[in-house]
Amino acid sequence: MPQFDILSDPAAIGLNLVWFIVLFGLTMVIVNFGISRISAVRDKREELTSGNVDKAQALLDEAKGLMDAYEEKMAAARTEAQGVIKVASDKAADKAAKAQAKLADELTATRIKIETAIADQTKAAMAELSTVAAETAEVAATQILGVDVDSAKLSKAVKDMGHA
Repeated sequence: MPQFDILSDPAAIGLNLVWFIVLFGLTMVIVNFGISRISAVRDKREELTSGNVDKAQALLDEAKGLMDAYEEKMAAARTEAQGVIKVASDKAADKAAKAQAKLADELTATRIKIETAIADQTKAAMAELSTVAAETAEVAATQILGVDVDSAKLSKAVKDMGHA
């Protein structure tokens, strides 16, 4: 095919060389324009990405600062709450101790009153028992022995036996 035999015709070599240079130049212009557009888009994207990364880092630092402040406030609130609880607990313990001491005093006073009443009742019962024993002894002596006994002496003798 003669159209593909470019090496035998010197005019065809020159024409093909001119067309090659024109098409190569045109291709280079198009590629250069495309590369410049791609480079511009890449630079814009790089600028946006680095700006977003910087904003994200700033927001992260701010969030960390807020979290640290929150934790400090929580620790302070816990400490304050523990202080309030301790004060309330101490007040309650003091109040309970006072109430317990008051109750112990009241119980001691009641116990002393009861012991005194029991002692008085015991003395009265013993005195009554002595009187009943003396009267019984007198009646028994009179009925069984047929002897009249002096009641004052008999009462004294029964009381003396009760104390011995």
